[in-house]
Amino acid sequence: MSPDAANQPPIEKVFVNAEGQATIVCANCNTPKVFNVLHLLNRPHYLKVKCYCGNSFMVKLDFRQCYRKETKLSGNFTMLPPSLERGVCVVIDLSLTGLRFQTIASHKLKIGQRGYVDFDLDNKKKTHIRKEIIIRKIEGNEYGCQFTEDESFEKELGFYMRFGG
Repeated sequence: MSPDAANQPPIEKVFVNAEGQATIVCANCNTPKVFNVLHLLNRPHYLKVKCYCGNSFMVKLDFRQCYRKETKLSGNFTMLPPSLERGVCVVIDLSLTGLRFQTIASHKLKIGQRGYVDFDLDNKKKTHIRKEIIIRKIEGNEYGCQFTEDESFEKELGFYMRFGG
C-alpha cells in the first residue's frame, strides 16, 4: 500500500435497488442524494462523488439482488453425482440467495455442479442450515454458489441475515 493510499478514507459500498437507484450519503454533512445508476450496470462500479458541502469521496456500487454478509462459519460440502466430492469448508459470506465457501484442500469442482452445503449459524440457537447449491463462480479455493431451491428464503436464515442472530 502506498503512503497516499493509507491516508485515503475507505471506499463506501452503496447498494443499488431493483429500480437501479443508489442512495449515497455524504459522511461529512449526512446529506443523502439518490442517483439513477442503472446505466452503469455493465461498467466499473466505482464513482467519485462530490457533495454540495465540497466533500469528495469514492463509492462502490453493489448491484447484488440481496445483501451479502461476511461470515466465518464451519461447514461441509457434498457434491451430487457424477462428482461425489466432499470436504470441509468455511462459509465466508452468505445471502438469502447464495453463499461463498472456501476449502483448505484442493478440489476438482466445476461451475454448474450441484451439491449440498451444511453449516451452523453463529446465533444463540446454533441453527443448522442445509442448502442445495449450484456452483456459479470459482476463484482458487473459493466457490460462489447459488441456492437451487425455488424458495431460497428461510425464516431462520432471513432472521440471521437481518438481525445477526
